[in-house]
Amino acid sequence: MFTKSEVNEKLLEWLAWRLTMKSLRQDAGVMETASHLKLGIGYGLVLRELSETATTREQAAYTAMQTGGITVLGVKEDRGETFVWWKQRGRPDMYRIADQLLQPAAQMKLGELIEKQ
Repeated sequence: MFTKSEVNEKLLEWLAWRLTMKSLRQDAGVMETASHLKLGIGYGLVLRELSETATTREQAAYTAMQTGGITVLGVKEDRGETFVWWKQRGRPDMYRIADQLLQPAAQMKLGELIEKQ
């Protein structure tokens, strides 16, 4: 069983990978459809590859939470904040994080992906 601060760290890691994955997928679509870029499809393919790696990392972070007994009940993004409802050993709780804190964490995860590619 994780402590509250450990749960918050694991949720932040999972959310950061989730945001990284979403952003890369969105950017890949934009690059592939950009008519003014000569190599738009090539750039899009690179971003899609990074997106697949981010998806794998996001799933691994989620699995690590589940192994520790954490179940995510729901996620809601509203007014610049992300809310995660979760439970551990039958006790529900909520994690709340502002986008100003989540964005830098996602940027760090993207940096990790780029360094390893």
